[in-house]
Amino acid sequence: MHNSYDRNNLYFSFPENWALDEDNAPDSVTVLGPDGSFWCVRRESSDTPLESVFSQATDAMRQEYTELEVES
Repeated sequence: MHNSYDRNNLYFSFPENWALDEDNAPDSVTVLGPDGSFWCVRRESSDTPLESVFSQATDAMRQEYTELEVES
């Protein structure tokens, strides 16, 4: 079984034993797994350069995961 999210033109399904958290920011939603795992979706404005978003995300991940390898 699964749960569904359907708000603000964003649609996805997630396992029923995961929890939905919309308290982070008005433009993001996080789904939390029972084992501490999670994933987050954040909506960017259409005028935000994708390269900037990608760079910010990989920089943040490199701070946490020093062995991170990225290909584009």
